[in-house]
Amino acid sequence: EKQLIGESARPDKEMTEYQAQSAMFAARMKLAHKTLNDLEMQGTSARGAVAATIPVVGNMLQSPDYQQYRRAKEGFLNALLRRESGAVIADSEFAKYDKEYFPQPGDDPKVIADKRAAREAALSGMIRGAGAKYGMTPTDMRAAAAPAAPSAPAGGAKPQTPADLRKLYNLE
Repeated sequence: EKQLIGESARPDKEMTEYQAQSAMFAARMKLAHKTLNDLEMQGTSARGAVAATIPVVGNMLQSPDYQQYRRAKEGFLNALLRRESGAVIADSEFAKYDKEYFPQPGDDPKVIADKRAAREAALSGMIRGAGAKYGMTPTDMRAAAAPAAPSAPAGGAKPQTPADLRKLYNLE
């Protein structure tokens, strides 16, 4: 199995800074992705899209579902693009990725499904970048970091030979 750049293949190692950042961004993307999937068709709302362009009162013209969808979309994109660029995200870049990952008014159902798959691939990549500890609880992390207790030879006998000791400590 290939190891990704910045990924620890073993959960008993500390997370790198890259992995910790990826884990934080993956958690944000995952939370947003659930909302996006639940409210995905809100992205095709022409009324919501037009209202989003109206300063000051535009938000009042959007449905609560569209507002939730828009917030999740912005959260997903902010996490994805911040990981990629690490800097301020230009409006043009945000607009480009909005069209790439999210349903737009007039999108065909197949295009909407393709955009959902693209979001899932982006989320999956972020999770892989977070390494083996992504999603582990603090208890899981402590257990992974604890040295494994050596098992006694069969029959409970004490190791007598160097070969017994190598087996006992998995040195073979």
